[in-house]
Amino acid sequence: MIRNRLAVLLAERQLKISKVSSITKISRTTLTSLAQNDSKMVQLETVNTLCMYLRIPVSDFFEYIPYNLDYYIDVSNVFKYDPREEPMTFDIEAYINVQGESDSFTLDYVGELIDYNIDMFEMSLKPADKTQGEKAKKFFDSLPDSFVAQINSDFEKALLKIGLDGHDKKSSFNVDVSLF
Repeated sequence: MIRNRLAVLLAERQLKISKVSSITKISRTTLTSLAQNDSKMVQLETVNTLCMYLRIPVSDFFEYIPYNLDYYIDVSNVFKYDPREEPMTFDIEAYINVQGESDSFTLDYVGELIDYNIDMFEMSLKPADKTQGEKAKKFFDSLPDSFVAQINSDFEKALLKIGLDGHDKKSSFNVDVSLF
């Protein structure tokens, strides 16, 4: 898994995206997407321009861990409690499939979707049991904090996408992911 360190580099230098955009002529949209590691692709010219502006080698711009991660989230369509009771509650099962250079494993998570109405919902995930929590902690402790934060953010976004399906886009929500 590769991610860029643009957000960290800008924070260390107390630089704002608007200023970097103005000086480098890289669009604010591109810089924001890069800083949030939302980009699926980055042009080498953009990386070159940023490295020159920040006066860093390209090796300082990127971080790498030898794992690929896939997320799977399933919200049950069966009510957890009596459907006549408010709020409607559903079970969530989720997995992070970890593929390393020499090993592969799955981290199992469970949680709930609490659906108050079309305008409000809550979602939470945590390790499926104590063993899964210990396994997840051991894995995430072996990674740089920036990767753990990115993984947590990616998992929350995937969960939120499912939660917003069937809800008003202006819904109030709370999404809580506990990786370990």
